[in-house]
Amino acid sequence: MNNEKYHVFFRRVSTAGQDLAMQSSADAPYREKLLADEILVFDEVAISANKLSVRERPEM
Repeated sequence: MNNEKYHVFFRRVSTAGQDLAMQSSADAPYREKLLADEILVFDEVAISANKLSVRERPEM
């Protein structure tokens, strides 16, 4: 079993008013205090569920 611990940074944009670069800048002071192998970064570009009809969201 892997007992390593990571600091996870999850960034998500789903509207035109959001920006991955801005989110990266916002979490930079936290990442700078960590070792590179302690960090996991997930960037997600998606569509807000509020902008889709129920027919366009088969998971519902």
